[in-house]
Amino acid sequence: MSGNSIKIAGDTITIVTDERLDANNAPLLLEELKGNVGKTFNRVVFDCRKLIYVSSAGLRPFIFSKQKLVPDGEVLVLGAPEPVVRVIKLSGFDSFLAISDEV
Repeated sequence: MSGNSIKIAGDTITIVTDERLDANNAPLLLEELKGNVGKTFNRVVFDCRKLIYVSSAGLRPFIFSKQKLVPDGEVLVLGAPEPVVRVIKLSGFDSFLAISDEV
């Protein structure tokens, strides 16, 4: 999976993103996430400390995580730089994504 990795610990699934999340690698990440549908998670954490660019296609894994992995749980965006946070807020996704600077 092109630079992104998934780690599972208990009821939390953590996605460590690469520098870019766009049309080139978001579909691969989405396929990996689909393999976890039906498992019990309460929290999805996107570790975005390395992420410098997210496109509209790159936002799909965030939406999918909320809809399919933790519909009643939390999706946390951790350590994202300001340009990425700005894209999330402009898209209105901050209404269902928790954003934190703390690691």
